[in-house]
Amino acid sequence: MDDISSPEFAKKHPEFLDRYLTSKKHKDLHVGDIDYLQDKNGKTYYQDSLNQTYFCDYDLKNPSQEVLGHMIEETTFTQEELKKKLKK
Repeated sequence: MDDISSPEFAKKHPEFLDRYLTSKKHKDLHVGDIDYLQDKNGKTYYQDSLNQTYFCDYDLKNPSQEVLGHMIEETTFTQEELKKKLKK
């Protein structure tokens, strides 16, 4: 198997990079904006642009599926719910 990062690979397969780049659908490197709010304690809430909800990071690393489900429910807010939460 050839190492695609080696100069020899580029010499052996000069068409590889051209085929790779022309197969890419998105020529623009901009993926999207990250919208977020911070509460007075500095906790950051990010906006999910697909369903217009806000969420924050959880503190626990590698939770079980059940715990992860509870964490997502507890850290996902509609715009109205987040406004109420930030007023507290």
